[in-house]
Amino acid sequence: MTEQQLADAIRQSIEIAAPIDVVWRLVSEPGWWINDGEIQEHQVTTTTEADGAVVAEVHGHGAGVWRLIVVELREPDYAAFRWAPHAAGDLDARNPTGSTLVEFTLREASGQVIVEVVESGFAALAIPPEKIIDNYADNTAGWAEELALLRTMATT
Repeated sequence: MTEQQLADAIRQSIEIAAPIDVVWRLVSEPGWWINDGEIQEHQVTTTTEADGAVVAEVHGHGAGVWRLIVVELREPDYAAFRWAPHAAGDLDARNPTGSTLVEFTLREASGQVIVEVVESGFAALAIPPEKIIDNYADNTAGWAEELALLRTMATT
């Protein structure tokens, strides 16, 4: 991918042989995917700001403290969060030019739960194009790892 061909969204999916309520409980936790391929001890605190925005802070893992915005939780099939991906970590998760939108859609099919993740907004990040390209590549690999971890967590 070149600077002229900045991709805006990552889209991946996985099938999980688990009840939808189990998968929902996992994907609806803000920042569950912030790890290095394994769930670590962590704490999530949420606060509601004056304008109604729900801000979640994820503490207690090797990646430091992450602030996310809970955009929407529609049980049992849709969860959306804004976060500042690591290459843009000092930017504001509430600002579309400082964050990406992470959406999880769940649906049942043939006794499985299909989980689709879409992370979008890379092209609008207010960071140099080469950092966007690196972040996009890192997160593409990361989502494959995180979805595999999600399957493991939901089926054990």
